[in-house]
Amino acid sequence: MAKMSAGDTVVAVKDIGGLLREHVPKGSKGVVTKASWGEYKVLFTIERWHGDKKVEVRVEPDEVA
Repeated sequence: MAKMSAGDTVVAVKDIGGLLREHVPKGSKGVVTKASWGEYKVLFTIERWHGDKKVEVRVEPDEVA
């Protein structure tokens, strides 16, 4: 996604995360919470069999659509 604004709804187009960011599976839906100066944060809802989990992570524009 080239340009994001706070409040936009996005979907992870690939698995996000690793050592420094919490894991977000591909297909997870989220809402942009911060979009300024090239820094983007998204609050994702991760669906799990025993209840949904919300995580906020920094994303790159090519990780979401």
